[in-house]
Amino acid sequence: MARDTQRIDALTQTVGYGVQKIVVLILAGAFSAASNAARAQEIVQYVNLFGEKSMILGVGDKIVRLLDLEFPLQKCSPEERFVCLKSDVFTFAVPSAKKWAPQWTYGGARYMVLRQGAMTFNGELLEYQVIRQDWRENTIDYAYSKERGVIAIRAKGGDQLTLSGDCGFAATSTRYCP
Repeated sequence: MARDTQRIDALTQTVGYGVQKIVVLILAGAFSAASNAARAQEIVQYVNLFGEKSMILGVGDKIVRLLDLEFPLQKCSPEERFVCLKSDVFTFAVPSAKKWAPQWTYGGARYMVLRQGAMTFNGELLEYQVIRQDWRENTIDYAYSKERGVIAIRAKGGDQLTLSGDCGFAATSTRYCP
């Protein structure tokens, strides 16, 4: 490792600052990829299937990942009466009660159920709600199922993130999601 560091130092001194910046970015990406691979099992991923921009949101037990940036994530305690996730860049909360009020607030965000329905998801009929969240001057719609958690996310600009696995975050049922 020390030998590799010496080579990188020699290369950056010879070629200049631009290469140094690229090397640092490559090394940071390699370390980030290694740490992400180690945590890949605990991340629930959402991908943008229709947008021109590449967007990935990953939600784990203790982190939220936007593209390749990670931020600490906390979950609600059982006393809070919500199933929630909160971080500096992302928050989501639904009541843990069986019946919900049509509107609620949590952690500075306002939530409203826009509609309820049923659809086929992975070959099974699934009941879901479309929940609108207003938080930090952003409006985000979530397609949420108690059994599967958040299955899709749509931002105000129209970009949509879709669950890439069977189980999304904030599921309250253990039927599908451990």
